[in-house]
Amino acid sequence: MDKQQEFELIKEFQRGNIQAFESLVLGYEKSVYGVCFRMLKDREEAYDLSQEVFIKAYKGLSNFQFQSKFSTWVYRIATNACLDYLKKKRVDVAFSLNQTIGEDEFTPEMADETAPEPQAELDRKEVQEQIGDAIGQLSEKYREAIILRELEGLSYEEIAEITESSLGATKTRIKRGRERLREILEEMKLQAAGIVYENRKG
Repeated sequence: MDKQQEFELIKEFQRGNIQAFESLVLGYEKSVYGVCFRMLKDREEAYDLSQEVFIKAYKGLSNFQFQSKFSTWVYRIATNACLDYLKKKRVDVAFSLNQTIGEDEFTPEMADETAPEPQAELDRKEVQEQIGDAIGQLSEKYREAIILRELEGLSYEEIAEITESSLGATKTRIKRGRERLREILEEMKLQAAGIVYENRKG
């Protein structure tokens, strides 16, 4: 769905067409759920929170100013909701990236004749789990930026708008987040090898 199509649906909704909002939800429910799941690592909480996100979007869409894409606007609601949830719960979130959001979560699993060999699939999942655990150890500001950039594939400009940061600050945050992610993965690698790693950065 492109920006113009989004705007047309929003205008229809503002004129009283509720089905227009339902079309917007269908276009973004998987992506919003995916963000919530990766931030919270809890399917039930992610589902509940994603529903709350669209309730907030429904209530706020009448005042939409058409200064950003709907997707950017709703991502901002979702990430803010997740950060608020984490602050309230004070949870230590560990991530798992061993499932593809948008396929097994919403449609029946289909056989794949080109699927990799079992051992290769296990190795791939192990790497994904390690990366997920490492992302879970990032601070919230880096975690949010890395999820939006590396997992959701958003542009620097979109992330800056969602996080209400300057473009320069956003690029710096993502750069430092990647650097810290590499450090954490190296620490995990050493620990797995039985080497005690002393974090000298405090």
